[in-house]
Amino acid sequence: MSLGRNMHAANPGGLFGRDSEIAHVLQALQASFNGRAQLIFLSGEPGIGKSALLDHIASVAEADGVRVLRGACYEDSTHVAFVPLLETLRQPDRSHPDFTVRIAQQASSIDAANDLDARRAQFEHITQSLVEVAAARPLLLLWDDVHWIDDASAAFLRHFVRSTRAASVTTLIAYRDSDVEPGRALEGILREFSRERTARRVHLGRLPLEMTHRIIERTLGSPAGSVSTELARIVQRESEGVPFFTEELTLHLMETRALSQDEAGRWQFIEEAATFVPQSVRAVIGHRLSRLSPETRDVLASAAVIGTELPLRLVLQLLGVSENEDAEEVSRHLELAEARRLLTRRDGRIGPTYVFAHQQIRDVLYLSLNPIRRRSLHQRLASVLESEAAQDHPREAARLAYHFGEGQDASRAIRYAVSAARGFARQHAVEDAIYYYQSALDALDALNLTELPIGREQIAEIDLLLEIEPLLVESRRDIHHAQVIHKLLRLRASSLKPSQQIQILRRATTAALREHDLERARTHALEAMKGYTAEDPVERAELLLNLAQVEIGRPAGEPSNLPEVKGDLAEAELLLRRAVELVDPVAHPQVAGRLFQELGTVCWERAEGDRDARAQARGLLITALEHFRAAGDRKGEITALIALAYRRGISSRNDGVNVDESYVAFLEEIRRLRSSEHMLARRGERDRLQTMTLLSVHVFCRA
Repeated sequence: MSLGRNMHAANPGGLFGRDSEIAHVLQALQASFNGRAQLIFLSGEPGIGKSALLDHIASVAEADGVRVLRGACYEDSTHVAFVPLLETLRQPDRSHPDFTVRIAQQASSIDAANDLDARRAQFEHITQSLVEVAAARPLLLLWDDVHWIDDASAAFLRHFVRSTRAASVTTLIAYRDSDVEPGRALEGILREFSRERTARRVHLGRLPLEMTHRIIERTLGSPAGSVSTELARIVQRESEGVPFFTEELTLHLMETRALSQDEAGRWQFIEEAATFVPQSVRAVIGHRLSRLSPETRDVLASAAVIGTELPLRLVLQLLGVSENEDAEEVSRHLELAEARRLLTRRDGRIGPTYVFAHQQIRDVLYLSLNPIRRRSLHQRLASVLESEAAQDHPREAARLAYHFGEGQDASRAIRYAVSAARGFARQHAVEDAIYYYQSALDALDALNLTELPIGREQIAEIDLLLEIEPLLVESRRDIHHAQVIHKLLRLRASSLKPSQQIQILRRATTAALREHDLERARTHALEAMKGYTAEDPVERAELLLNLAQVEIGRPAGEPSNLPEVKGDLAEAELLLRRAVELVDPVAHPQVAGRLFQELGTVCWERAEGDRDARAQARGLLITALEHFRAAGDRKGEITALIALAYRRGISSRNDGVNVDESYVAFLEEIRRLRSSEHMLARRGERDRLQTMTLLSVHVFCRA
């Protein structure tokens, strides 16, 4: 198969000034046909032509028999899981009807996978389905506007790319390089694949005067040589070589009759109209919109509250239109905007959807609304969505939280923000969960409330702080985490639940250990023990573990060697043995696993070269591993294996084994990736992980 035979014919409109970039992408696509998957990052500023280049590449690829699947991210869906993935999976393939049915089923159940193993299995099923398509004919996956990607989709992208390296697959990712924010999902993707050196990079720069000249001619529908150099220079100066801005400015000049044709038919700029040339493209869009009737502008501005995509059905509901005649009138306004190239239309099963031609068009319209009317429209839209949406779905809850917030219905905005946060936490979309937890906390603070009754539920600030705290640890937001711990301690006195007060003190103990402040940690741990009055043996065991970790000198659960600064290990062993006696390992295998792992670590450290004592310590760690397996705790299993690997009788180096190729190195690699709940999905190493687990028991874990 040879690509690009009809490169220009595949896009009759032409894509000016991008020949080298197109050739680079097509070269990579050609290389994937031999089973060498390709990853390409396409970057550039807003309006530079990334989406147009994707359209062109898709046309060329489809014309040459490549299966093309597309998806996109959206600004109002940054904190909504799986938007580009779901869009990708819902594209039918007439040549593979079985694939279409199977992938549709997977798309409908993607959000049902709440735990890590289920999510990883879901990713694997989807990936294998796509690999099957690629085996029949090469596959091109295109994702646009990935600077707005959500955490969950980023996890799938990592898994997909790393799991298809021997398949005929090309993944082309387009994003705004100006919108790559530190700490967000895309920044992590770029950093990781850059380090692995597995991706190609294509950057779209601004176009020179010659290409601007040609874009003006195409926009005006005129032949080559029909635009004066002066006009091209004026447009180039204002657009600065950005294709979208060039087109918008040209359309504005034509609609305002600032252009004329001389006797030879050449377009030129009218001197008298010079003062009407706008100084920014946003002003250009505003001027273009001003050419519409007030009624059409009002329909568009109202619809802009919905977002970039405007399902006709939702527009009619938002405007309160039910009569056929009124509905036809609204449709006529949207069709007029489509004719003016402000909207594009996409037909679907539930009716047409209109899409703003550019985000800036939507922004200008949205900001033109009177604040009172804007708030009223958000309230109305939220009520419509609330009556239709699956409210326990985090994506829908996030959407409702946004619209109720903009509609200044604080109580319902908080309710849905909390629902979204908890849903995203279940899906392991950590950053998304943090965002909505913090949104709810900020809203409570703005109302000067520590709790808010909503229906039968009582949303309390302390509960939200306790829920967000482990997520902040996982995402390594140390400053934010310290602030939450400080606030929890301050609010502890107001809590009427003793169990809640003890939970706060346990969290504060662990936080102090992370800061290597043993005295503060000991103070919190002793206060928690003193305040415990219940008779639950498991809770008492957890408190003993909390106190033992202070003597160990670091938070429980760390598999590596103990720190130099620690307390009394003999006291730690005594506390842990008392805790082990309190817990029934059959009823509570996960708690038992944690206790045995810490006890094995302490006993190993205290053995100091005693072979029999160290063998017993390894036996305790193997017991921990068995309990984690019984609990189905995969992270616990990995942690126990790492603890065993650190405590082998002899080192890999002394055995003459290359450390970089040893299981110790691989286990350490997993440990580094444990900073995110997306770890297993990110690795895409299911078979390797299972093999490692089995072999590690025999190689590393023998007592």
